Amino acid sequence: MPAGWPATLQSRDTAWERLTQPPFVLDNAKSQQRRVRGLALLLDWLAAQPGQTWQDRWLASGADRAGAGWRQLPAAVAA
Repeated sequence: MPAGWPATLQSRDTAWERLTQPPFVLDNAKSQQRRVRGLALLLDWLAAQPGQTWQDRWLASGADRAGAGWRQLPAAVAA
């Protein structure tokens, strides 16, 4: 896995802007609202992890090692 790439260096605001614009927008408004709420929780959770990039934070969080169960990690903090 590469150590990083330009998108991993983006600010939270830039990542938010990109991920809430097409092609990442769902046609169903309620589903999109849930997606946006989840994205906010994910970005906040990742921002609280140690590291200089989003990739660093992802790896430090243990999400990579958790595989498909990675969603449980930020969900536990939000609960």
